[in-house]
Amino acid sequence: DDFPEQAEFAPLRELKVKECDIKRMIGSISYAVGADDSRKALTGILFSMTEENGLSMVATDSKRMAMQEYSPESFTGEYGDAIIPLKAMTEIRRLLEGDRFFNISVGEKMCRFTSETFTLDTKLIEGSYPNYRLVVPTSFKQEIKLPVSVFKSKIETAALFLSESTSYVVLNFEENQLSVAASSAEIGEGCDTMEIEYS
Repeated sequence: DDFPEQAEFAPLRELKVKECDIKRMIGSISYAVGADDSRKALTGILFSMTEENGLSMVATDSKRMAMQEYSPESFTGEYGDAIIPLKAMTEIRRLLEGDRFFNISVGEKMCRFTSETFTLDTKLIEGSYPNYRLVVPTSFKQEIKLPVSVFKSKIETAALFLSESTSYVVLNFEENQLSVAASSAEIGEGCDTMEIEYS
């Protein structure tokens, strides 16, 4: 009898999306969510719905940022933003499977995920999210195509030389060559190169 009743929910916007797409998107950006409780807004994933870009999912800890954009199967309601807690997004990712469609309903203080097999409600994080579009360049001087598997193996090799005091890999672009390097006082330094089309 004392168990809380389900809160009343009036959605401001509703999206119909594919399970496998949202699962992939959450997995590819959740690493960038902030862990600092003093900046509460950064401890969740931003769900931003705009007419120009469709659904944007953004995560940042103020040092790095990850973003995915997606065109929902259908959308009704008003455009706007919502910050969904990481814990809820991690659970949604665990529950999603296959390529069926499911619904996301966003209210003023709550969000509801509804599929054929589950319904999950979560409170939204209050506060304003940083204007991430200001830090995304609108144009670039160079665009370089890289084979994913080769680039990944070079990064993994360089990462062997990272320690807790150094947490970055240096990419050096030269004529038709990319060198991937990392160093630390505790372990040493390592560098690997790959051929690219670059001038």
